[in-house]
Amino acid sequence: LLILADLVVFPILPSILDMRSLQTVAEMLNDVRSINNGHPEAVLVLNGIDKRTVMGREIYQVAPTLGLKVARNSIRRLAAFSEAPVQQSVVGRMGFRARSAKTDIDKLFSELLGSRQDFKRTSGNLTREGAGNE
Repeated sequence: LLILADLVVFPILPSILDMRSLQTVAEMLNDVRSINNGHPEAVLVLNGIDKRTVMGREIYQVAPTLGLKVARNSIRRLAAFSEAPVQQSVVGRMGFRARSAKTDIDKLFSELLGSRQDFKRTSGNLTREGAGNE
């Protein structure tokens, strides 16, 4: 599936197990890129991150040494993300109490898709051009 992708997003938690997996991710991505003209574009997304912790800071330092891009925006460890499924909802529909979580998601998606030319914003929603969403 990596060969078919335009953009691959690797979510990563601030944990030792995820840190150890970065080398494997980098090798797998390099193998695919070597047979696919340097594609796909890839980015690590830090999930449940607290940049004040050692592990949170180390991921930002280690990933570039492996040739992995890290998204500028991350998903912080916020209660709204664990409360949403309990309420059978998503943070974007939870209103005021989840505004920080919604902001994290909005910033991340703007970063990931904002530079993509095959996506456009219509009525506040991102849609893929040519996909019959118009």
